[in-house]
Amino acid sequence: YRYVITEKNDSADGFTYATNSLYMDVYVVTKDDGTLSVDGYVLHNTADNSDANEKSEAFINKYTTNDLTIKKTVTGNQGNKGQYFVFTVEITTDVSNAGDKYTVDLTNASDNANASELTVNSEGKVTATYKLKHNESILIKGMTASTTYKVAEVLEAAEGYRTTYKIDNGSEQNGLETTDLNTMANDATVEFINNKEVTTPTGIITTFAPYVLMVAFAAVVAFFFLRRRNREI
Repeated sequence: YRYVITEKNDSADGFTYATNSLYMDVYVVTKDDGTLSVDGYVLHNTADNSDANEKSEAFINKYTTNDLTIKKTVTGNQGNKGQYFVFTVEITTDVSNAGDKYTVDLTNASDNANASELTVNSEGKVTATYKLKHNESILIKGMTASTTYKVAEVLEAAEGYRTTYKIDNGSEQNGLETTDLNTMANDATVEFINNKEVTTPTGIITTFAPYVLMVAFAAVVAFFFLRRRNREI
């Protein structure tokens, strides 16, 4: 007996389904008492199974996920590279992924309050807050290609930073947050850059240098005068 087996594609998020058919040959024998019994079976990849060694194990499906890196960079002569900056991360995925967990690699992040695991809620969403300082980053693993993300930096204007961001190797964009249309079709890196520059006044040396020299000269003269007077006494 031959059974032709195909796999049903139920469109589960992140899966690429096998589209081939498999062929199961079942060998039945007649026993001495006249009843039938299965004597063996073989699963083949193709309908032409003339080669007895050509066998199949099963259908092969591929599950693909991508990773999101969020990085912090501080520049400028007044940029505080020891300061922690707060980020909110919003992830939206298919509701069928409810309960799934994303692992967060914190190797390059020093704040101990950062979560190392995120769980998709019943609405297919994840919201989390992270703290990063200059040259630190987090890596969120396991998002399917249809997943979208939004990253925003929480920063008061009074702090005086000019904030831009760029995705992968794209151009810098002004603003504190990405759009919510970014998909995880591939691995992605979002870098937020805070710049704070203060112009240093020029000409200060030439303006005050003569006075500094005068004070220094007066000090030298006073030193030798007092030293000579002490010797005379």
